[in-house]
Amino acid sequence: MSVRQSGITTASTRAELGNASYIVELDRLVARFVGVDDALTCAMGFAT
Repeated sequence: MSVRQSGITTASTRAELGNASYIVELDRLVARFVGVDDALTCAMGFAT
């Protein structure tokens, strides 16, 4: 995946630059796995 494909949203907040489609899909997968209606994944910093 490249910056041209996905932009720079993974290095910025969602409020600043919006959601990347693969992050939205990750949220859906986590919610389904945990058994809840919705989930929000958050990066915690470099290499964590």
